[in-house]
Amino acid sequence: MKNLEDSVANYIFVLAECREKTHRAEDRDRYTRHLAQAAVMFSILRKGAALEEFNRIVAEEQRSYGWDYLSDEPGRAAEEAFARFVKAVGA
Repeated sequence: MKNLEDSVANYIFVLAECREKTHRAEDRDRYTRHLAQAAVMFSILRKGAALEEFNRIVAEEQRSYGWDYLSDEPGRAAEEAFARFVKAVGA
């Protein structure tokens, strides 16, 4: 469980950094939504809730990254961080 928490925490850190670095106002809302979902995932892990809910949110985020496009270098960094996160959690 600790490894999952660390993976989510690392992902949150990158998202927060990317949100601050982006020059695109339209992307800030997307980063905020991703951060909110990551916070929910982290709380699920901390509370010891069912991993089915965690996996459901990860799947939703995968679809979201497939539909939404984050621009420029911060966007690439966020998408790469999410890909590393998904690989780490085995989703």
